[in-house]
Amino acid sequence: MEPVLESENRVRKFVSLLVCDIDKNILLNITSEVKWVNSPSLCIHWAIEQKPQIIVISFINLAASEINYLIELCTILKKNSITKNITILAILHTKHRGLLEDLAHAKVDYTRYIGSAELDLNLILELINNMKINDSPERQILQMCPFINYLDIYSQNELTVCKAWYNRMVLGGRRLRQLCETESHMFCENYLSLENRS
Repeated sequence: MEPVLESENRVRKFVSLLVCDIDKNILLNITSEVKWVNSPSLCIHWAIEQKPQIIVISFINLAASEINYLIELCTILKKNSITKNITILAILHTKHRGLLEDLAHAKVDYTRYIGSAELDLNLILELINNMKINDSPERQILQMCPFINYLDIYSQNELTVCKAWYNRMVLGGRRLRQLCETESHMFCENYLSLENRS
């Protein structure tokens, strides 16, 4: 899949962009080429009406029920004969195996992560301009350690733990980002230990 933006004299050009941001996290300078919506139903409507080149869907700061709505939105868009070939980019704060699996099942094309950065139109264009095949949910899942596990805490929170340590080791910070969520996990002593036991 080819990048949808071109860079010339540091000016990025694109045909059309539809942004779905149901929690209103994105600071946008609206232009004639950008359509911003805040609900899945409006996203479907404008995707069919305008047939944009790319649809950006923000998964930032959402409750589990809202995430499920957006997963369903992606599935509908990819099954609809009019919108199925439109590129979908999902924007997340961080990697999450369960969410990536849902996005892959919904046929989302790309996922990008912004950490604590403030999401605005310039950052969106930068993310789009640098999309690569390794940004697909399927490729992201393959890079992650299969022993990452998530335990529910209270109603809205999760604890990321290591299944190789019988869910007793909490994962976070540098270890999670630089080891567990990358191909380097294959050299982790915990991963190798559980692989040898299985």
